[in-house]
Amino acid sequence: MEGRRRHSYRNANDNVLGGATIWKQAKNMADKNKEIFGFIPSPAFRDSYEQGELFVGRKGFCRWHQRLDGQTTIYEIYVKPQYRRQGVATSFIRKLGEPILAKCPAKSTANRFWQKLNFMLRGVERGKKRKLLVWVLD
Repeated sequence: MEGRRRHSYRNANDNVLGGATIWKQAKNMADKNKEIFGFIPSPAFRDSYEQGELFVGRKGFCRWHQRLDGQTTIYEIYVKPQYRRQGVATSFIRKLGEPILAKCPAKSTANRFWQKLNFMLRGVERGKKRKLLVWVLD
């Protein structure tokens, strides 16, 4: 597809995880953190992997979707606690094209992360269980 970038499964902070099990490793990290993500079905990770919209490493993962008009929506981003504040999540985000949209629970301390990366607060949405702040980087 013209205008759509393909991504590799390598990032600056992690070794490549090989084979078709890459998406399963991201799924396992998400499952261990259901209090953050809720339940995410396996096909969501598999499909993102097949579309080139999943970064996975031993330190964390980022799953997103890039629309044909170029807007990227981050679905989940996760870094294991022992690797936080080391630039892992920032390296994931820098590999994505702008504009980027992200939603974060209103009471989450992760909102400081989006502010730090110069995302602008676009609004508040009602989620299924809680209010979500909508962040955009243009």
